[in-house]
Amino acid sequence: MSVRTLSVVFVLFSGILAGCSKGPSSKPGEEKAQQTKNTTHSAKNKSSGSEAEARAVLKAALDSWAFGDPIEKFEKAHPGVSFFDTNWITKKQLGRYEIGNTRKDGITFEFLVTLTFREDSGDVARSSDYHVTKDAEGWMITAGGR
Repeated sequence: MSVRTLSVVFVLFSGILAGCSKGPSSKPGEEKAQQTKNTTHSAKNKSSGSEAEARAVLKAALDSWAFGDPIEKFEKAHPGVSFFDTNWITKKQLGRYEIGNTRKDGITFEFLVTLTFREDSGDVARSSDYHVTKDAEGWMITAGGR
């Protein structure tokens, strides 16, 4: 091979390598700041949600129950929400409800709710508390033991 051929091959090879390299997208300090920003943003997306959101999710579940929908229908219509209350699972008829006071405990909102069930002997009112939590997978509503 001649020197001229080697020079042409070297220039072509260098050009190809230079074209493949995008160069550094950011300085190391900027990259670390971006990673921190992304982590913070992800954490916010996994946060507990607001009280208004938690109340709306609980209300949607209780409305569905009061209208006589089976729990499976509610969970199918609301794929990001899991609801657990043995009264609904055992098909007790919810006539009406009233959502009362709320408090936040960490990432969980606790709602005091008065449930009125329709029974053969007449309407029966019971107080209950519902724990509503949002995580990365969605909302979890769990009946407490009042």
